[in-house]
Amino acid sequence: MSKQDLLGYAITGKEFVAMDDLSRFGIDHWRGTRIQFERRGKQRTAEPYEYPALHNYIWLRPTIQQMRYLSQVRYLGGTFHWLSSAAVRQFSALRDRVDAKYHEAKRIEGNRKAIADYAAFMPGDLLEIREGPLAGEIARFSALVQNAQDLFPVIRAEMDLMGRVVPVKLDPLAVRKAAGA
Repeated sequence: MSKQDLLGYAITGKEFVAMDDLSRFGIDHWRGTRIQFERRGKQRTAEPYEYPALHNYIWLRPTIQQMRYLSQVRYLGGTFHWLSSAAVRQFSALRDRVDAKYHEAKRIEGNRKAIADYAAFMPGDLLEIREGPLAGEIARFSALVQNAQDLFPVIRAEMDLMGRVVPVKLDPLAVRKAAGA
């Protein structure tokens, strides 16, 4: 079944309700979400807040048979903009960029939540590196450090590389306490 590419307008703040209805009818859609880290009020650190990537707009991909359900979607305007193939390519590229940034921000948010797990590390503890070019190697924990310009803390550790002790910085989600340590 061929799908139609449309741009629909949803009332501000009601995009999620419209998206729930679209899901209920089985209509493919994308609005995109971005995460922005902000300090609000007297908070000492920036916290993640989610915002729509496209305010009020939802990219719809209904089949011809699903078109009749669009009038039953709450908070979705009755007028749609048909997208050309060039516009679809641009929206696809935008979707890929927004989704990549969203997943990176979620990873950063996960790092922030994982800090409590790393408060238990003591200097000298052995860590197993789980991802990246050093995956499978063992490092010795030194400290958990967050510089002013960093969105999330990093683990400062030491490793034996080619017969020398080398300082390294590691992503907190990329390590775990080594087995038997």
